[in-house]
Amino acid sequence: MQRLASCFSLHVPAAGGHKPRLDILPGADLVGDSGESFALGVRRPVLCRLFDQAKKLLGRGVLGWLDSQPKWLHTPRISVHLGSPKNPCIFLAELGARTLFGHLAHMAKDVFGLQFRLLATAARPGGDLVANPVPAPGQTFATLSLGLPDPGVKPGQTLIRVDGSAEARVIFPPTWWSLQIRHTDLLLLLFRFDNLRLDSQGTKAKLVRENSAPARITVYFP
Repeated sequence: MQRLASCFSLHVPAAGGHKPRLDILPGADLVGDSGESFALGVRRPVLCRLFDQAKKLLGRGVLGWLDSQPKWLHTPRISVHLGSPKNPCIFLAELGARTLFGHLAHMAKDVFGLQFRLLATAARPGGDLVANPVPAPGQTFATLSLGLPDPGVKPGQTLIRVDGSAEARVIFPPTWWSLQIRHTDLLLLLFRFDNLRLDSQGTKAKLVRENSAPARITVYFP
């Protein structure tokens, strides 16, 4: 539990307050709205032990229910607004080199990572441009992944990947929008990207074509 324990933060309120809350801290360079490390609030956490059929201890983990409140997640280049989780019941454990992290019902089908409703995104290229959040199109989801196995990028979804390095990798869906304001003259531009994913890690970012279909960048002058 040594590596897992570094991902947890226990909040014990004063007498008469709410019940204690356990926060999962994915780490890397993920930051929340307060400027502190991004955290996932877990209600009713239960510590678990995993055994094989011979009753040999395989590992330890935590089972609980995710807080359903929307939350912003930031890296140096992007911001993502996460909505309610697709399934609030989560499980986190380490089995050797593997990190079991995801919705308990999905993990039985070897589907890992937490899926959230994607509410909005913002890409910050820097310089004279100031990014504004743009609502995500339709029923779009984002997957937050920790450790191994890597769930990979699902069609039409955003991937937020933390693998132990100092910088998280964030990959936007193949269709997304970016609203930018040039603060020197207040020029407002709206960009639409089709068949192009934004692949960012730390301060580095690049556009990657999703498939062999034509890729397109459309600029609107609102």
